[in-house]
Amino acid sequence: MGLVSSWQYLKWCTYHHPVIVASFALSFAGPLLLGVVYPLRREYGYKRPVDAPRSYKFPDRERAATVGYDD
Repeated sequence: MGLVSSWQYLKWCTYHHPVIVASFALSFAGPLLLGVVYPLRREYGYKRPVDAPRSYKFPDRERAATVGYDD
């Protein structure tokens, strides 16, 4: 199977089964983007944002009892 017949088969699949061809294209693009995007981000000086806090710091004082909210 030569290169020309492979190209013709790819064109035939693109016409008759576009969803399958698109899924293959996306599946090959994912790892390729990982290898391209992260080095470019480092090259252009992108810095990661500060992580959001995962807990709330409670104050170091005595907690006042609530008054007037009886059920």
